[in-house]
Amino acid sequence: NIFGQFNFKPIKNISLGYNFSLTKDLGTLQYNSLMAKMEFENFVTQFDYLEERGIVGNTNVIQNTTQYNFGDHNSISFNTRRNRRLDLTEYYDLVYEYKNDCLVAGIKYKKKYYNDADIIPLEELFFSITIVPLGTFSPDKMILNKDRVD
Repeated sequence: NIFGQFNFKPIKNISLGYNFSLTKDLGTLQYNSLMAKMEFENFVTQFDYLEERGIVGNTNVIQNTTQYNFGDHNSISFNTRRNRRLDLTEYYDLVYEYKNDCLVAGIKYKKKYYNDADIIPLEELFFSITIVPLGTFSPDKMILNKDRVD
């Protein structure tokens, strides 16, 4: 296979990337990945497109990660991914974090839209505290939707 990578930063706040894999006869594009990232002061958003074919896989997804930093210690982020092959949204994640030199505390809301053949969305709420030299404490996740049967 022939592999390639291009990175381009037209201005300070915008970066673009492209990765690919072609078969040696240049006839089939087996891996295709596009990335666009924009950074404006405390706001960062990134869009990713991934397509895999043939022996590499069978994937076609688009993903967005958006983060806003309230200052040096507080941030909120949103992440989602859509499976274009199945025409379904896979998940939404909403995360608030507080960080300083030795402590990271976070609240995470996660909504997964499908898992295997199960089409009932799963909503979870996490709370975690990380003391940097010691490790992470996170109580069991709270499942928010009661209709789900595990």
